[in-house]
Amino acid sequence: MNDGILRCGTKEWGYRHIAHRWSKSFEGRIKTTLYRWDKFGAENNRRIYCLKVAASVTRYWFKVVWTSAEIPGAGYKRFYIITATWDSRQAGIPEDQKSGCAKIK
Repeated sequence: MNDGILRCGTKEWGYRHIAHRWSKSFEGRIKTTLYRWDKFGAENNRRIYCLKVAASVTRYWFKVVWTSAEIPGAGYKRFYIITATWDSRQAGIPEDQKSGCAKIK
């Protein structure tokens, strides 16, 4: 993941989104998820890595999304963008309505 950046949130919320929840444990979860994932999904140039944590219904998975899509005007041929967040279990939701880690088989 050389020459990559961490991007999270939106143009209005990006930095505050990261700063609000960043901690050594959050950074450790990103690293652990990328190396020891339980589920992996790929769609176009997006990769989703999921680590089962099962801390609660809303913190059931830790999800890291990586993309190699080009960013217009960034000055690089490729960037790897990672966003990381908690993902819910979504038990009882029909398969066609699930999202994130719950959607990956």
